[in-house]
Amino acid sequence: MKSLLTIIIPTYQKRESLRALVESLNRQTHSDFNIIVADNGSSDESFLHAQDCLSSANFPFSILRLPENLGPGNARNKAILECSSPYVAFTDDDCLAPKDWVKVIIESLNLGHHCIYGPVTSSVPPLNPFIHAFSMETNKVFGAGNCAFKTDYFKEIGGFNPNMNNWGEDYELSQRIKKQIIYVPQMLINHPPKVIDYGINYSLHSHNWLDKFYYLDYKKIDHKFNYINETVVSFIKKIILFGFVSYLAIKICYIFLCLPLFLSFIIFLRKSKQVSKHLRTYNSNMSISKLSILKYSLYYWVIDIANVFIIVSYKIKRVISPKEYEEMKPLK
Repeated sequence: MKSLLTIIIPTYQKRESLRALVESLNRQTHSDFNIIVADNGSSDESFLHAQDCLSSANFPFSILRLPENLGPGNARNKAILECSSPYVAFTDDDCLAPKDWVKVIIESLNLGHHCIYGPVTSSVPPLNPFIHAFSMETNKVFGAGNCAFKTDYFKEIGGFNPNMNNWGEDYELSQRIKKQIIYVPQMLINHPPKVIDYGINYSLHSHNWLDKFYYLDYKKIDHKFNYINETVVSFIKKIILFGFVSYLAIKICYIFLCLPLFLSFIIFLRKSKQVSKHLRTYNSNMSISKLSILKYSLYYWVIDIANVFIIVSYKIKRVISPKEYEEMKPLK
């Protein structure tokens, strides 16, 4: 007998957090659901790990093994083709579902809504770029980690946009169907905060990432993502500073060439203090390494310069070879 609700969870590689999510779903007060885990081209070992995580499930489940990493949006679209339930919900493999999450979803969709979503919260707020988390307060930002649909409606609108896959696909979808979206504050999902081992790649743009902005502009979709403008402004400020330092070095003393290193030390001290205060304020036992903070402090001077070159090369690429996008169509 088919379930009333199917929960789709994309995953990739060996995520221990998947086990905790399964345990939280075991505690649901409403049991008329099943899950589909969309394994995004993980290794054999990681696939076996996903099977092990699901072995304790007290609800029906299946694993859709995809041949390659298609990104979470495309994985969700593939998984829904295996869905026979009238309702479908989405969450992520690093989230936890409170015991009434399924109950609230089913009761809300029974009212006739086509799409509902709820807040995603964390016990510790985010601290960029060292802690990946969400606000501690309930918020009204539509996210793929906590939304639900009538299954036929989701298929009819084409699901998550493949042109926005892996970043911003939830934002684009929310703009596409914004008149049909209903916010349900009781539909809460917890996202445990995660410490980021900072590296330079965390702050670098990519052509794939910039494609998302290009698509939003191409489709004339309003957005408030000003990362490109902010990068250029920060780049100009740092170039002026480097020019000033070079001038002092030539005119006065070469010791001034050490000024950026001294400023990096100041950034390191300020960031270390900010991190300690943040963790102390929220009584967190998380640990952020001094090496991560040091790398951030040293990379601070070159990140914007590198990103400007990436942006310029991307703009040139788009002029030479305009991007062709997939047209949205119903999922079949």
